[in-house]
Amino acid sequence: MTPPLMESGYRYPDFAIVSNVRCGSTWLATALANTHSGLAVDWEVKLEGYSRSSVHFPVGTSDLPERLDALARSVADTSLRDSPVIGTKITLDISVEPFHTLNVPGRWGLLQGFRSQASSMRFLHLTRGLCDQSQSPGGHSTRSLDSEEVSRLVAGSRLLKNVIHESGEAEATLSPIAHQCDPQKVFHQFMNDLCVASALSERPRYLRVQYESLRDDFPSILTFLGVPADRSLDEVSVTAKNPRLSLATSCELGLALTRLRDFLLAAIDATSIDDDTRCVLIEGAGALFESERVRVEKAASSMSHVTGRDLLHEIRRRAQWKAGFRQGRQQ
Repeated sequence: MTPPLMESGYRYPDFAIVSNVRCGSTWLATALANTHSGLAVDWEVKLEGYSRSSVHFPVGTSDLPERLDALARSVADTSLRDSPVIGTKITLDISVEPFHTLNVPGRWGLLQGFRSQASSMRFLHLTRGLCDQSQSPGGHSTRSLDSEEVSRLVAGSRLLKNVIHESGEAEATLSPIAHQCDPQKVFHQFMNDLCVASALSERPRYLRVQYESLRDDFPSILTFLGVPADRSLDEVSVTAKNPRLSLATSCELGLALTRLRDFLLAAIDATSIDDDTRCVLIEGAGALFESERVRVEKAASSMSHVTGRDLLHEIRRRAQWKAGFRQGRQQ
């Protein structure tokens, strides 16, 4: 992979891991940074305009080209600038807190801006089962590292330094109560994944990988990034897996939404479906989600499975109809 240079001489990252929070992005990012001496990873980009950590790089609704240029300048200001391959990660939060202002079209637009302005950047879309996302306690714990490994990993990378120096054993009390996804949060996670796929799924710059199969897919990830696929994920992992928060592993709503999400992402990723149809699938689901916000909020307050099932059925019906209609017009 040839490092892209801006007119100013600064350099955008060569790739970005894009995911919801608690999908294993830190696990993958730190493992990649530990794979080859010529592969480096830094920063955690936040589409929302806020920062709660020294590793966060906020974008917000301000001038996106200016913020991307600032990201490129930050890469040039570290010892990572000479690495043949430099990556970052973009994590999408759940927009349910007061300081979150971006709706579905807003996030989609910013992600499209990344694709169009950083025209050589590659995107690893990391997905995870929605119930598993909800059950992850967050935080990071690292495997045993000697001092030489620590010095090498943290050199120049804020992300690696933060993970290694501020990690601790993940503490989670296993709840005896059966797991239940929060409907409002899980719908936001669902829509985040659709936004990412719709905005960034342009071959050969896009690769979707699943948390559950990261070990098997790790060689393909390295090949996608243009580095030798000669290391396994277990060999290079820096962080350890966190425990679950409840005894149950899934709930009805989370499973149904995960199946629907994977159905839609597979349709978007299919080579037989053109770009227009991909956009129709996502725009249909996104518009429906926005128009049905009241029902989603009611589901969040009542924890009603019925409301969730009805909405899932309607999303699937409209998305399939629109895709079939669009394909029929093109024949």
